[in-house]
Amino acid sequence: MTLVERFAACNLTRVQAVRVAGWCEGMTSHLDPSGAKGLVEIIADGLKGEEGYPHVGPWLRAHVTGTGKRKPSIGQKGCADVIPSLTAKGYWDPADIGVPQGLISDIAATALADLSAVHHAQNDTEPFQPYRNPLDMCEPGSEADDLGAKATTEGHWNVSYIDLGKDATNAGRRYFGRTLEKIENGVQRRFGHTFMSCLSPRTVVRPHYGPTNKKLRVYLPIVTTGDCGLRVDNVSRLLSQGEVIVFDDSFLHSAWNNTDRSRFVLITDVWHPDLTDSEIHLLTLMHAAHESFIRTQKKTTRTASWTQRGPTLHRPLNCGQVGLEQGFSLHLSAPIRSQVQGWYCTRHRLWGAEAEDGSPPKP
Repeated sequence: MTLVERFAACNLTRVQAVRVAGWCEGMTSHLDPSGAKGLVEIIADGLKGEEGYPHVGPWLRAHVTGTGKRKPSIGQKGCADVIPSLTAKGYWDPADIGVPQGLISDIAATALADLSAVHHAQNDTEPFQPYRNPLDMCEPGSEADDLGAKATTEGHWNVSYIDLGKDATNAGRRYFGRTLEKIENGVQRRFGHTFMSCLSPRTVVRPHYGPTNKKLRVYLPIVTTGDCGLRVDNVSRLLSQGEVIVFDDSFLHSAWNNTDRSRFVLITDVWHPDLTDSEIHLLTLMHAAHESFIRTQKKTTRTASWTQRGPTLHRPLNCGQVGLEQGFSLHLSAPIRSQVQGWYCTRHRLWGAEAEDGSPPKP
């Protein structure tokens, strides 16, 4: 049975079956035959609306057929990749993701110890780099360099990527390895993103949308005092050290640090609670296949557009003979593609100014 015949059996028209078959051919062309066949069968199950795919199935079918699409909530209108049937709200109760308070406290204490070790290291800015927004997700006229658009209206935003698949920096894993181990061993349904976020003194992050609503963001303040906060879907909350906030970053959100000390927050992502295990498995396989395709393409064709988009690059799928429409992204997301020599932040921008008595800034 050909791919077209396989997908036509999913109650698709021949034109629709040809379209999705071309997309699958491109996405699975670099997989071994058994892996490609397995992924095709799972995609077909989703398209047919088999039990276990209550959200991803209709969403996938709507994009393939071009019919039955549902609009996302108003608060998510700027997010490129939304499964409309998933529960949509800016803030979530931490109990919804099943992470006990004891584990949160343990992770926070470990992260603080790791961060203190960074601060006392000889090269205490090594794990961090300035955050940049992808150029293709920026408003016209945004201040930008060849790596992306500046993400702040005032001050500086630096990050240390700890767990972002193959693109996480060795320095991030080396300095925050104990923290990552706690998260990997304790947090269920991990999406795969973990990083330390630092706002230098007097910094305001531009309002922005995340790449997808497939995940929720676990936001754990490690070092914060005074007027440091988060605003999600027009609702603001002040941060309190060690008290976790869970929010959906597909909603418009921003953050600020109006103090004279740097603010550090540990961020990790978990799958949206509405997604079933079957749906997570399907999305994970599709992401892996797409990233394999992209890596293979990069080996043969390297264009400026791949190297100039900066951190948290989000690309729509457009593989094979027939590509799906712009904005239909089935991947999770991919971080900055490479490290650029000399691009790391300065000590002042990371830790803030020294105290009046000459003592170094405290993490």
